Amino acid sequence: MSGRFADPFAAPYFPRALAAAAALRQAPALGRIGGYETVAELAPTVYLGRRADGQLFVLKGSAATTAAELARREDEALRLIRHGFGGVLTVEEVLGVPGGPVQHLCLPYCPGGSLRDRLAGKDISVEELAYHGLALACALHQLHRHGLVHGDVKPENVLFAHGDEGFAGREPRWRTVLADLETMVPAGGRTSVRLTAAYAAPEQLAGAAADPAMDVWAWGRILREGLDLVEGWDWLDELAGQALAEQPGARPDAEAIIANFGRHLGFGTTTGPQLGADRPLVWYPLGTLPDLLDSWPRRAGVATIRQSVGWLAWLPECHRLYELGTVPALLRIEELSTRALREAELARAAALGFTCLWVKALVELVEKTGDTADLHRLLVAAQEWERVGEFEHEPDAAVLAQAWLMLDNPERALPHLNRGYTADREHPSGRAALRLHHLLAGDFELAAQIAAQPGRDEDEGMHTRWLLLMLGDLLAAGEHAELARLLDRIGPSNIDLIALIGCVLAGRRGPVTADARWRGLREHFRTISSGTSLKKLALLTEAAFQRGEYDYAASRADLARRRKVTRLPVNHLERAALEAVALQRDPADRALTARLTNRAELWVADGRPADPLLRLDLVTAHRWAEHLPPVARELLAFSGTPAAPMLASTRLCGDCGGAEPLGELAICGRCHRTWCAGCADQVCRCGGEVTRPH
Repeated sequence: MSGRFADPFAAPYFPRALAAAAALRQAPALGRIGGYETVAELAPTVYLGRRADGQLFVLKGSAATTAAELARREDEALRLIRHGFGGVLTVEEVLGVPGGPVQHLCLPYCPGGSLRDRLAGKDISVEELAYHGLALACALHQLHRHGLVHGDVKPENVLFAHGDEGFAGREPRWRTVLADLETMVPAGGRTSVRLTAAYAAPEQLAGAAADPAMDVWAWGRILREGLDLVEGWDWLDELAGQALAEQPGARPDAEAIIANFGRHLGFGTTTGPQLGADRPLVWYPLGTLPDLLDSWPRRAGVATIRQSVGWLAWLPECHRLYELGTVPALLRIEELSTRALREAELARAAALGFTCLWVKALVELVEKTGDTADLHRLLVAAQEWERVGEFEHEPDAAVLAQAWLMLDNPERALPHLNRGYTADREHPSGRAALRLHHLLAGDFELAAQIAAQPGRDEDEGMHTRWLLLMLGDLLAAGEHAELARLLDRIGPSNIDLIALIGCVLAGRRGPVTADARWRGLREHFRTISSGTSLKKLALLTEAAFQRGEYDYAASRADLARRRKVTRLPVNHLERAALEAVALQRDPADRALTARLTNRAELWVADGRPADPLLRLDLVTAHRWAEHLPPVARELLAFSGTPAAPMLASTRLCGDCGGAEPLGELAICGRCHRTWCAGCADQVCRCGGEVTRPH
């Protein structure tokens, strides 16, 4: 057999790098940024941070002077988080002080340094260089097929990461990853002014619009630089030359580069290649297979290559990704599931399993992002599952119910909710869907009761999650006595959400001051992370307002309300409260006129963005129009009229449970509880104003 087996990370450089990283984990702390101890300054405003569990991260600081600038930067970083997979280094989180001078991007620490370090050492082999070239091409392909251009591909941005990638039990491994996504722009847009001339394509230096061919040119420049140091292969030298073609259209795209590698290289074990070229010049260990390279053909007779190769083997991979729960992991589930359903001839059970994971991942993704594009893809997935009309397990019907509830379509959710919850009342999907149904119906007390129900085989983490949901629901329901009793039973807790709920509860029950407990929470939240939930930000904002710290509260409210998740129907109460505080007005004011006026004034202050009133907010605003000031009527005119299909859709009466068309139901302007004509004479228990059909 021609060719040989080679490990691209076998050079002595890599174990030395791991030893140096281990020493840094024990280094004395120099300071603190958020929840990280700083142990080294890598460059001006760039620090090496150590988390409580000993893991190392890079904290990149940048000057920012206004809350609006901070919000824009956080939005950019959250966009980067979406694309941090497939060989692209992610942004772990964003650490920011709203209205303050500093924001940090928290990035994984790559102990192996960069490809620049390997080139500078002049001891890189052609086998190692080719592997890094392939991994870089895979990362670029991942960006390019999503319509993105990196814009600053260079050896310094090709890093060597080492770890388990967040999967408990997975053996740590080396990976070649593309970093520094701050220069990333959509194809066709203006390229970043931050570029490196030596690796910028001629048309990029001339100011042309961003194009994937620019990244390919930089790829070729890197390969050419490495090939000058080694005795290379003719095919690789020729491929680098093609990538450096003067005309962008003459360059191969990233997919063609990967295909070319597949004709010469492979992956396998010490006994022989199993993936890639039939007679490769060199084959690498299966564990080094770059992400998303599982489309390479397998050799005959090979049953399993690695966990992410083979359609059925992707099911456990998707389950592991779902447990990880990050935005990149959820996007990876969506990709694997849709590819499996589209490209493979799957058995019924496997197809239904992938469909369930597809929808579950998108439900979770929408809860995290609130992005319109994610909502649209969730709609497509829900429609497809409903078209199939089958479930691998009966409780899975509740997952489809969750999808329709997230899409604010309780009419289509209810049959699936009843089916899934009836099949297994202790199943977490059924409980989650039923709780979400009650939240959207404005019945927070019933939502709390569902959260309080005992689950089957719950671990400590899941038990705590349901406890926190129940406490939040009791606070929203105004069940202050019951909530106080439960908090007394729990006692002192190091869970910040419990402490926040206690502070807000105290403020709702009477006048409060900035005591030691509140000062401790303020210090705890001195740095706001992009991972800080909307619920925490809303509670932090209300607690500050209760204690007369109006500027502090307004800055937190302004940061929180710019998150897209505030637009989700399930978060409409938090959004209204945040909008009031952003204007330094009382969030406890339940008057519909005040709520709509706040929304309209902020809409004008933000430059009248494309953010109209939607769903029940739009219906109640039209019914309340004669009470509104001119600014609110302007927003109402911009928003248009409620769609006829929505008014014709059925919802349940909050008292008798009867189903009626939405247009014929009375609706509370605050909690969105609905009543039929026979029950509509009541006052809503939340204190909001009830709007009735004209």
